Amino acid sequence: MVPDDLSGALGAVRDRRPDLRLDVRWHAVVASTMDAASALAAAGADAGVVVGADQQTAGRGRRGRVWESPPGAGLYFTFVARPPLHANASLPLLTLAAGLAVRHGICAAVGLAPLPDVVRKAQQGKGRAGRGDSTAGVRHKLQQEA
Repeated sequence: MVPDDLSGALGAVRDRRPDLRLDVRWHAVVASTMDAASALAAAGADAGVVVGADQQTAGRGRRGRVWESPPGAGLYFTFVARPPLHANASLPLLTLAAGLAVRHGICAAVGLAPLPDVVRKAQQGKGRAGRGDSTAGVRHKLQQEA
């Protein structure tokens, strides 16, 4: 079941954009929203399917890095898009736009001016000492059908 706060936000989106068809499939726990969405897409799911979860047990970031996804600590979701084949060259721009939207949303939610990056300082003794750990991640997976 979609959490109440997200359900309200989705209702507002539907009111403003009735042309936008979203099919949200929410899970309490899922191994990976990307894996679940990929399986749905391979089975023929339409564009607009969103797989979300309160917790991921096997989330991945860039280069296969483990992405910790504890319950209640973030938004974990994957969106299925079906752009036309001729749009492949501009797909990296979709990832960039999604990242900027995440940054804007976080800044608006916490009342900050837009920041150059959505990052927090690693806590001493945790993470990569002295380096920033991501608090948000956006990645895309391109899978074409023959």
